[in-house]
Amino acid sequence: MATSEDITEGEAGVITITVPNEATGTCTVTIGSSNYYTATVTNGMATMRIPNLSEGRYTAYVTYNGDDYYKSSTTTTHFSVTAR
Repeated sequence: MATSEDITEGEAGVITITVPNEATGTCTVTIGSSNYYTATVTNGMATMRIPNLSEGRYTAYVTYNGDDYYKSSTTTTHFSVTAR
């Protein structure tokens, strides 16, 4: 599961990923074709701060990359950046 909130230009977008508490490994987020971020899962959660986004509506493709016990999975979350 991935969640995000709408922000104002100048703020960093925050995406929170929740996986089973025992899961390990990493999550990746892709926004557009050139924005790619990775975070480590700790206690079932990973949080990513996405800076420097201009005004607009965004779709973040969020992938948990899996580990020895949990398969990889992908979901999306949406958020907007409004002008100051």
